[in-house]
Amino acid sequence: MDSDSTDDTAEKSPEDAVTASRPSSGRLLLRRLLMVLGSIVAGICAWLALGTFVPGLPIIGTIGSLLLPPLAGPFIVVGLVGAALAFTAARLGVRRTGLTIALVGVLSSVGSAVVLIDHVVVGQANGADIRWWQTFLVRGPGVGESPPEQVAYASNGDQTLKMEVYRPKGTTTGAPVLVYVHGGAFAFGIPSMQSANLRWFADNGFLVFGVEYTLGSPQDPNWDTAGPQVACALRWLAENAAGYGGDADRSFAYGESAGGALVLNTAYAAAQGKATSWCGGTVPKLRAVAAEYPAVDPVGIYANPDLVIGPIVRSLSDRYLGGSPDAHPDRARAVSSITYVGPNAPPTLLFVADADHVVPVEGTLRFADAAKKAGVDIRTIRYRWADHTINHQFYSAPNQTMRQLMLRHFRDHGR
Repeated sequence: MDSDSTDDTAEKSPEDAVTASRPSSGRLLLRRLLMVLGSIVAGICAWLALGTFVPGLPIIGTIGSLLLPPLAGPFIVVGLVGAALAFTAARLGVRRTGLTIALVGVLSSVGSAVVLIDHVVVGQANGADIRWWQTFLVRGPGVGESPPEQVAYASNGDQTLKMEVYRPKGTTTGAPVLVYVHGGAFAFGIPSMQSANLRWFADNGFLVFGVEYTLGSPQDPNWDTAGPQVACALRWLAENAAGYGGDADRSFAYGESAGGALVLNTAYAAAQGKATSWCGGTVPKLRAVAAEYPAVDPVGIYANPDLVIGPIVRSLSDRYLGGSPDAHPDRARAVSSITYVGPNAPPTLLFVADADHVVPVEGTLRFADAAKKAGVDIRTIRYRWADHTINHQFYSAPNQTMRQLMLRHFRDHGR
């Protein structure tokens, strides 16, 4: 009896053996899910890394270099997450494919790390104290600040223009004045686009104003109003900054992209006594200025060869000039920053991205070279693996660098 029972238990058919070796349906589902998720995450990270290192690739280069560099820290983590998902799938049975995808995820993280390290090195080489662990945090430069105080600086009956005010903490008199002019292709944007940065400058002792200006449209281009409105804001501050605790004799300005060009054009023209104010009067001179990837060359921007960004930029340029530079050469010359280069221009700090798909870097470098030859005290900080969005994260290494170097630049020329 016992012998028969033992023999029955020991004997199994080939079909039973195959069934026992098959993974359960739940295990199969988990394996497939992990592979799909790992492939998507690791693949996207690898795609972005490839675009960052080869920015000339159509579409891939554009999207990769725009998205990854300002988020290099977070993408290190995301790439490793993709690798971990794929590796787990490999452990559950999809060995060769899972390990391959895991390797792709690890390599993408290595690429992100190379970009981050390069950004940190650029900052440290120029004297910035980079808190590298903060680069893994995600926060936009205009996120997290409560709505600032506003003040009207000009009105023509149909339109009232305002500035946003960021005051230093505590009761302050004689604070240096910093003016910020926002970007947005002269057609979009608001004065609080860099509100977190503006609050940071205020916390470091500056009375900060973010300037509103009329945005362009196809029916009403603003090539002849945006700059004069910025000049009007400077004139208003010369007369009223003291009432907010500021010292108008120590005034500075900075802007990004379109705003950077408006700052340079206005400040350089004012240094020659040629700036035109929307509200009349004399435009005051500034102690020093800074610009992040400024749109200084309308001709070069309009000729942008990028398959994705080029048509968009040309459409937006029409809102500024009212047409192409070829159709309106006088307008293009009037808004080209190189037109206003002269030896009396204020000390200038520029930040540029070598892979800029929106504002081709060649035009900015030509402007910087012309300014230096004219005797302007100008300094250019370049990032090789970066695009037009390089400082669109508050904690990114480039944004930390820009804030600190601008602060030092303004303080050095504000004594």
